[in-house]
Amino acid sequence: MQLVEHIVDGNGNGKYKIYTVDLCGPIVDEASGGGLMRRNPAQVSARYFEVIAQRIRNDPNARGVFLRINSPGGMATASEALYTELDLIRQKIPIFAYADGICASGSYMAALGANKIFAQPSAWIGSIGVIMQKIDVSEGLAKIGIKAETIKSAPLKDAFSQFKPMNEIEREYLEGLLAHTFERFKMLVRINRDIAGEEEVFSAKVFHAQEAKALGLIDGIGTIYQTRAAFLHYLKERYPNIPLDRYSWVKLLPKQSRFGNLLGALEMKTNLFPEINAVSLMLANPGPWYIWMP
Repeated sequence: MQLVEHIVDGNGNGKYKIYTVDLCGPIVDEASGGGLMRRNPAQVSARYFEVIAQRIRNDPNARGVFLRINSPGGMATASEALYTELDLIRQKIPIFAYADGICASGSYMAALGANKIFAQPSAWIGSIGVIMQKIDVSEGLAKIGIKAETIKSAPLKDAFSQFKPMNEIEREYLEGLLAHTFERFKMLVRINRDIAGEEEVFSAKVFHAQEAKALGLIDGIGTIYQTRAAFLHYLKERYPNIPLDRYSWVKLLPKQSRFGNLLGALEMKTNLFPEINAVSLMLANPGPWYIWMP
């Protein structure tokens, strides 16, 4: 995928770059829409993010990343992939994350890869937990005379099947898997944050910004402009020999043809109900999700 730099702030003459990256919408392994529509504007694709992250890591003039987040989280594997990529970047250059609305569950995991996390005063942060959901359609199918039959090699092979109720053995088995995934999330929080009150933090609650700061989930509260100013101050301390006017704020976007841009615009207009998309994504992709379900 070919990426093009777009200047989002500054005169564009600054040699050193602060990359701005937006995480908006449910986090998935691969965003829906193939071909020219590699990037669904209502989803965060971990595969697409990996391309961006590699470009940033390999740029000798990169000096920082400003991560803007408004996401309920998403797939467990995809969320951790984002964290891993950000952690690799953080080992080279500073990252500031900004919660601009919702920074919950998987998107909070991603934010753990930043040096500092700030939040808009009315932002909601947290929902540290894991969830799996399925629909049991067996009774509905039975009413119309349809019965599913399964041939399996072991009793737990179809433990998550939507064509039958879940028994206690299957539930206990799946809860064990979920508990392991949850422990992974908690470990990353403990490694990256100095939290106060684990019972509250790991209750899967979302917290308003003031609560999140008191619990140690974030470092500060302010507008996006205040957070950007704080980031520049941080960079000044990290790179004292670089004047602030030598920075350019840039964003990486995929290079597209006019036809591709038209399709992308149409796709954006069709995503009118992202919260419904999140539910449908969960049902279509069984497995653990780090996602906030209001």
